[in-house]
Amino acid sequence: MANKNKKLGLALGGGGSRALCHIGVMCALEEAGIEISMISGSSLGGLFAGMYGFNPDAKKIKTEACDFFANSKLFGGAKKQDKSDGLRGGMTVWGRIRKYLKTASLLNIVSVRNSLLKNNPTKKAVDVLLPDKDIKESTIPLSCNAIDMTNGRIKIFKEGNIREAVNAGTAVGIVFPPYLWNGIHYTDAAPISSVPTNAVRELGADVVLAIDIRTSVPKMTAFHNGFDVISRIEMTSSKILNDQEIASADFVLTPDVLDIFWGDFSDVEKIINLGKTAAKKIIPEIKERLK
Repeated sequence: MANKNKKLGLALGGGGSRALCHIGVMCALEEAGIEISMISGSSLGGLFAGMYGFNPDAKKIKTEACDFFANSKLFGGAKKQDKSDGLRGGMTVWGRIRKYLKTASLLNIVSVRNSLLKNNPTKKAVDVLLPDKDIKESTIPLSCNAIDMTNGRIKIFKEGNIREAVNAGTAVGIVFPPYLWNGIHYTDAAPISSVPTNAVRELGADVVLAIDIRTSVPKMTAFHNGFDVISRIEMTSSKILNDQEIASADFVLTPDVLDIFWGDFSDVEKIINLGKTAAKKIIPEIKERLK
């Protein structure tokens, strides 16, 4: 009896707009004739995992994603405002986030409410780009994750409405409000499982390709207040937890997108192509491992 090729699973990391590079990775794999047998995603990686899980056609996903983000004023992809209007009422949500992060507004706001912004703008993308179906109806095995804030654990969604699951997983902590679904509050799983390597392995993958687009942890030589200390401890803990999970992947790909601000959707095609370029370099190794 002939040996069958091993099954490849993709673990798509979270990273805001940088997650668009996952589409380029999918395109490179498809063009090389490599089948993606199952897929899992974290944060915005969950959106693209959901798109591919229900419709395993990378070219079509690229077209749909480019059309949506390039024409979305909400995500800043549409025609930009003149810089002189930057602080007027038309500022994009991403511009507002950047402004908050650069000022004392961050501490002032989170001291009186649970998030910087009152709504999660990714819900619009979810409604447009994902079907209103149960995850179990996907064409290939699919999952995405989130932090269950109510019970204090990681939640891997293998069933339930895909839109609800991705909304839960894209509720970036402090930035967007926790997402309430069936009596449970959820937030983005990036602090614990930014690249869901274990989740895609649980779906049955023999070989796991993890796409890691996390922001690197910079060196710090001074800690001026308690906020600096707490944030550094949380950042370090998150890195250790994520590094441990990612280490179990067979391949770890880090496309050259780390210098892109996670809220910058102004050049969708560029980010997608960076993912494709990175994936092409390891295609021969993946093919060999799958034999």
